[in-house]
Amino acid sequence: MRGRPMTAIDAQFYWMSAKIPSDQFLLYAFAGVPADLDDAIAAVLDRARMIPDLTIRGADAGALRYPRWVPITEPSEDVAAIRAPGDSWAGCLDAIVRLTDDQLDVQAAPWRLHVFAPVDDIPGHRGAGTVAVLQVAHALADGGRASALAAWLFGRAAPVPAVPTPGRGFLPWRAVVAARTHRSRVDDTAAGLLPPPVSDRPVLATNNRPAGGRTVRTLVRQRTELNGPTVTVAVLSAVSAALSEYLDEPCDELGAELPMAKAGEHQAHNHFGNIPVRLYPRLGHETRCERIAADIAGGRLR
Repeated sequence: MRGRPMTAIDAQFYWMSAKIPSDQFLLYAFAGVPADLDDAIAAVLDRARMIPDLTIRGADAGALRYPRWVPITEPSEDVAAIRAPGDSWAGCLDAIVRLTDDQLDVQAAPWRLHVFAPVDDIPGHRGAGTVAVLQVAHALADGGRASALAAWLFGRAAPVPAVPTPGRGFLPWRAVVAARTHRSRVDDTAAGLLPPPVSDRPVLATNNRPAGGRTVRTLVRQRTELNGPTVTVAVLSAVSAALSEYLDEPCDELGAELPMAKAGEHQAHNHFGNIPVRLYPRLGHETRCERIAADIAGGRLR
């Protein structure tokens, strides 16, 4: 079989998607509506043909091997041009919610583009605009890589570097290396060279299985309106305050799991790790931001 094997983490997302939907939906709003929408979509597809990640699909390789990425001669032609209910921003968001019921088949096409035009009342824009939603299977890209792929599709000059073919290695030896690395981290934590991990938080209503309908709403803010050292810290602080007011139960120990890009060159389509952080809802905003930033720094170091 042609192509190249998936890395372990990408294969994990590929297999898990059959049980846990994990497609990502990246929304981009543009001022104005193209004079010829079909020509604009064709231009996007032309750019898709120029980058490896958008001209591959997944393929099983048997029970004893990881799935493979195999080339396809044409990128996904499954581009839907949609009229949002009422041609409104709210109607567009409601339509996007319904898209989540149709998860991608990675073996057919690991990405799909949805285009809404015209759309009125886009936040920060007067007049009609265009909304493009890039649906990406998690096996193909994590959030950062999916954003870079979207930027290329919509005109950014810098292409997205290809992921190298993973080395096979000797699995028993790799297990030995992993065990040694884990023991080293445990020893460094005990010696105070690494900060201790953030422990689990008490179970709250937010841990219940979701029920009922899904909705999406947006809050648009300028960077200058976010009072914090980074956008991430400022938003986590705001979520902390909002949750502590919303939950009708004691919530002194709120926490979150934060996806964070790994350092170095990408060795997989998913090149990130999840870092648990505490949200410190009982502290003032400035102190809360300092503590959250420290937890993020500690998690990155670990």
